[in-house]
Amino acid sequence: MALRHFVRLERTVRIGGVRFIPFSPRRFGGHDYTVAPISVLRWITLYSVLKPLQGDKPLLEAIPTLLETLPRPMGLLLLPLFLEDLISPRDLENATTSQILSAWYAFTEVNDLEYILAGYEKAEPDAKPDETGLSFEDHAMFLVEKTNGTRLPHEFLQLPMQYFLAMFECFKRQKNVQEGRPADCDPPSEKELKMLNSYFGGLGVRVVN
Repeated sequence: MALRHFVRLERTVRIGGVRFIPFSPRRFGGHDYTVAPISVLRWITLYSVLKPLQGDKPLLEAIPTLLETLPRPMGLLLLPLFLEDLISPRDLENATTSQILSAWYAFTEVNDLEYILAGYEKAEPDAKPDETGLSFEDHAMFLVEKTNGTRLPHEFLQLPMQYFLAMFECFKRQKNVQEGRPADCDPPSEKELKMLNSYFGGLGVRVVN
């Protein structure tokens, strides 16, 4: 786990503006907006929009092409999810495809998207139904109990997604050490235990967790 998952990075992008001279690369007006680590709730929304559009490519590889080829209204729907600031309706209306792509590339710089995607698809049953069955609401309630109710569930779900996932990775490492294992050595799963017991059962050996 990288310490950078707990570090807040920011980038600034300019969105909106109008071109007074036809075909001029320069636009006048618009405003600067902050791109920062995406929250749990915003990530869930972004994933739910992008996943059905993925096609044959891996999701993160497909997104730049999607942003270039999607109908403009769809691009304008995605743009606010890349920004931390609330975008003004006028700037959103005047946003160009190149500005949407600039926001996306800034978004990739401040978020470890491979880490987020892997952690989300492992932990969220709606994304991968054959996993534990626990949702992010369940994980948030676990944190409420862990902190003796000093924060409400929605507050945890507003944390940066990579921060949220990294906390649970830390909990797991601490538990491994407390139970006498190296930090990165997880106990065998129930499926692995059944396989080991099946293998060693004929020798009269039983494997326990």
